[in-house]
Amino acid sequence: MALERVKAQLAPRQQRSGSIDLRARMAIKNTAAIVSLHIGRLEDLRASYMPFLKHGGLFIPFAGGEEPSQNLTMKLALRDDVCLLLRLLDDREARLCLTEVAWISPPQGQDTKTAGIGLHFSRHAGEIKSHIETMLQGSFAIAGRAQTL
Repeated sequence: MALERVKAQLAPRQQRSGSIDLRARMAIKNTAAIVSLHIGRLEDLRASYMPFLKHGGLFIPFAGGEEPSQNLTMKLALRDDVCLLLRLLDDREARLCLTEVAWISPPQGQDTKTAGIGLHFSRHAGEIKSHIETMLQGSFAIAGRAQTL
């Protein structure tokens, strides 16, 4: 089912260019997981964004401190490739983003750390990183708890 969403996301690109980018096809084929994420509030985006990673990234918390799928964390390991379908705030369409698992915080984590996965954007995700940083301009001055470092 998730693979069909990725194919649907890539379909407009295929119509415009005549073929799907080979790099995107290979990356999708070799990913450990496909994750669809909608971040609907600026506060949540600010709390999840990780500008300190070389190409930026997002921390995806597990709802209620539990994994969205037991299988997701069971099969993910550090440095695994993850295909992320990302829709931000009021964007009408999801954007395809190739990422890599930067860390995993299990639900049994220590202290008050939020359980979830940290995804590092690929070097080809500059457009998404710029889009996020444009949305977040000035929002870091607003007090709030980040879910990352």
